[in-house]
Amino acid sequence: MKETDVVVRTRRSPVLSIVVALLAVALVAIVISGRGRMRVRDRAASESAAQLAQSRSEATQLQAQLGAAKTSADSLQKELDAARTNAKNLQAEIDQSKTSSADLQKQLDAAKSENSTLNDRATEATRRYGELQSQVQANEGASTALQTQLDQAKADATQLQSQLTEANNKASDMEARAKKAESDLAAATSKRRR
Repeated sequence: MKETDVVVRTRRSPVLSIVVALLAVALVAIVISGRGRMRVRDRAASESAAQLAQSRSEATQLQAQLGAAKTSADSLQKELDAARTNAKNLQAEIDQSKTSSADLQKQLDAAKSENSTLNDRATEATRRYGELQSQVQANEGASTALQTQLDQAKADATQLQSQLTEANNKASDMEARAKKAESDLAAATSKRRR
């Protein structure tokens, strides 16, 4: 029986050696593959960290631009409100000037009537007529000047409204970009945690 055991042992030894060699080769291959994967994972982690830092930087820049755009929009809104108030004041002055001009015209008409009926006051009526005529012309000139100012104020208000609309559009665009950057930042952070 001992001879049979020796024969079986010798037969098993080469098979066992081959199995051990194959296992050793497989182990080396697994270690090499694991190191390669670790390098790839480390490289991917470094790239993710760089992208995360860049996204944070872009988000900060967009937040600053958004703040500046909102400040600009607020400033333009204040200028627009001031221009509207100025336009209302000018319109009130024009209306008052028109009323005053109408009143002066009535007075001028009364002076003409008085001149025709009262010969003895002809000189006085003529003088008064001349004064009133000058006032009417002065008021008409002032009314024209105020109308020009009102037209300019309306044009300024329209321009400011256009600038405000443009600033609001920029602010909306920057806000959308900031939200996208925050979303990208959150996605990058989520990736990195995995």
